[in-house]
Amino acid sequence: GDQITYDNTLTVTGKVPANSTVVIYDGARISATGSADSSGNFTITTDALTDGEHTLRVSAIDGVGNESPKTSLGRWLIDTIAPNLPAFNSITTDTHDAVTSAYQTDRVTSDNTLTVTGTAELDSLLRIYDGSTLIASTYADSKGNYILTTPVLTDGDHALSITSTDTSG
Repeated sequence: GDQITYDNTLTVTGKVPANSTVVIYDGARISATGSADSSGNFTITTDALTDGEHTLRVSAIDGVGNESPKTSLGRWLIDTIAPNLPAFNSITTDTHDAVTSAYQTDRVTSDNTLTVTGTAELDSLLRIYDGSTLIASTYADSKGNYILTTPVLTDGDHALSITSTDTSG
């Protein structure tokens, strides 16, 4: 299956015929080579892979130069770029101006549960904190939209913040 990681160097371990040369391919390009020990065990790390999709395969070459068929290591998505900060579109409250019926922007409310809406990287995990305490989490949908509702908050000041973690971590 497809694998997603933020690490752009992948370490491959396995077993091939003893003392073989092991070759890791990224598509048609050789990404790494190494040697198997006298029991055929190997551990090889790829060169730095660029962000994006990579189809990795491995083969073994014996002492006279015969190369085995390439074995698939699967498709890998390398994503080393952190997601953008999530955007707040709104925080719903029940405080409004009785004259204009407009919602206040003074950040004072008698509503002890707040609903936060916004946008973030597609399918990313959003976490809302009150200070350093995680109080709610959800995933952005396939269009990047999210809705988070806090648990019941106590009266008083709250320092709310939100973080986003993409699928590569």
